[in-house]
Amino acid sequence: MQSDFPVNILLVDDRPQNLLALEAILEPLNQNLVRALSGQEALKRLLRDDYAVILLDVQMPGIDGFETAQLIKEREKTRHIPIIFVTAISTDERYITQGYSSGAVDYIPKPFNPDILKSKVSVFVDLFKKTEQIKQQAELLRQSEQRDKERQMAEQKLELDRKHMAVLAESEERFRLLMENVRDYAILLLDTEGNITNWSLGAQRIFGYSDAEVMGLHADLIFTEEDRKNEIPEAEMSGAIADGRAEDERWHIRKDGTHFWASGIMTSLRDAEGNLRGFVKVLSDTTERKRLQDSLIVAKEEAERANLAKSEFIASVSHELRTPLNAILGFSKLLLNPRVGDLNEDQELYTRDIVQSAEHLLQLINDILDLSKIEAGKLELELSQFSLIELLDQSLTIIREKAKQHNLKVQTQYAPEVLALDSVLADARKIKQIMYNLLSNAVKFTPDNGSITIRALCEGCDSDDAGTTNGVNSSGANGANGNGANRSNAKANSAKGSRAKSSGARANGANSNGANSNGANGAKRKTARREGARIVVSVEDTGIGIPAEAQQRVFGAFEQVDSSHTRQQQGTGLGLALTKRMVELYGGDIWLQSEVDQGSTFSFSIPLLPETRVAETDTARDSAVKATGKT
Repeated sequence: MQSDFPVNILLVDDRPQNLLALEAILEPLNQNLVRALSGQEALKRLLRDDYAVILLDVQMPGIDGFETAQLIKEREKTRHIPIIFVTAISTDERYITQGYSSGAVDYIPKPFNPDILKSKVSVFVDLFKKTEQIKQQAELLRQSEQRDKERQMAEQKLELDRKHMAVLAESEERFRLLMENVRDYAILLLDTEGNITNWSLGAQRIFGYSDAEVMGLHADLIFTEEDRKNEIPEAEMSGAIADGRAEDERWHIRKDGTHFWASGIMTSLRDAEGNLRGFVKVLSDTTERKRLQDSLIVAKEEAERANLAKSEFIASVSHELRTPLNAILGFSKLLLNPRVGDLNEDQELYTRDIVQSAEHLLQLINDILDLSKIEAGKLELELSQFSLIELLDQSLTIIREKAKQHNLKVQTQYAPEVLALDSVLADARKIKQIMYNLLSNAVKFTPDNGSITIRALCEGCDSDDAGTTNGVNSSGANGANGNGANRSNAKANSAKGSRAKSSGARANGANSNGANSNGANGAKRKTARREGARIVVSVEDTGIGIPAEAQQRVFGAFEQVDSSHTRQQQGTGLGLALTKRMVELYGGDIWLQSEVDQGSTFSFSIPLLPETRVAETDTARDSAVKATGKT
């Protein structure tokens, strides 16, 4: 083992005269002194060779000594090389501290004692040599252990070969018992050409041939004439050769000519070197299962036809019911008009009950009609370009009066990339209907003095100037402009608690300080839409909440959570079901997060379709619908 070998010492200084002085001092050590005139050059040399120690100047152009030391310590290969700063920079304590924090083992200011420097470098040279000797010894030890391990493995292999032979003999015996005793499955052994070499008792029972009758014949005798003409047996063997196995379900033929449906697997058999030795085919008679599946398919088709007929019937009946119902509703409201004539207290009460019941029934009929259209595949998306922010804000007008009656705080929070959208391509009426259903539920199930928040964000969108948006997440008129929102809130609060002009309803500040007039910021920003971008809208309330066990049921038709508060509220039980179907029609998702007495958050997402400047035509609409993956 070589113990006295020269090692590399890296000298880094941007002044050649300083490097010359260091070489003169260290030359008696008889080591390889390597120069580097900059931090960059030093890093390049460290990529190529190993070094026992680095003498590094601090003040250098480009990367200084401290930065060079930090880069050296960041690399796994060089992080353990000792670094000695040799510099004429001030001996101020902060420089020395910075040197040690950069990973140096020593900090020697100029002028320095040559003998001390040489001694320190000599210590690290000796340490490096001893480390290398330890590595060499470790490698020799590893090689010795490897030889011992290989010898042990050879002995173990011999033992395993002996055991393998015993196992092989036992395996052959088990295989013989398998072939003779398994009667529910047919097991066929084939040679590489597909000829039968072994025929189990199960095969004899299923096919009716004895082993003497089929031995040496091609396995295609169990296939139908049509499959033989189409070379199905050969294709099955080719699949087993290519993939190791081939599965199929098809008709087979018995000796007596009867057909039966069978499920089978063919596996290729290869030796230890990977050479093909033959095939094994296992199959079972699944005729009864086939008949059951066929009957289930027929039953399913009949059920689908019945369901379609039901949806068409509901659609037809709904249309017929709306005509007299509209008359009832119209004349009832007419009776409440003072210009028609005064009603006594009981008459007015009964008439209002008629109007309320008729409106509830009309809503139920409309929901049933829309739901039946979806189920019948007749409800289509009518796409157009519109401002998403304006539509969301307009949807608040529907619940404004009810929110005011219950002193509910309504607010919006729109992400910058949503505010930056010029327009979206979607079905405005259906989006508004979705929002109406979610907001109506929020108002209905939120106690007095609670709050409702609409949030909108875009997954897969990037706003070019999102950072300039003012107060995006505030609770202002539309969440877009903090100052405008606060002014709207102040105005609303001073107006006898009216929430009709509060933050969530956009109020008077909706068009003056909202998303559409967010100064130059809102007008000039653009949103980049990546492929697969989606708009996510959430309606959060501080209402009564929904138990975990009921959260999946609320999206079902005619489903309502059974609680005293729910029973006090009128509802068709179709709103959320219809909302879910409409969102899915878009190719989107809808989900719920809720805790009892903590409130609920209904969220839905829809794909953000690419912008189009083509006038809305049937062709353009069809293309956009296809982009959602729905028809």
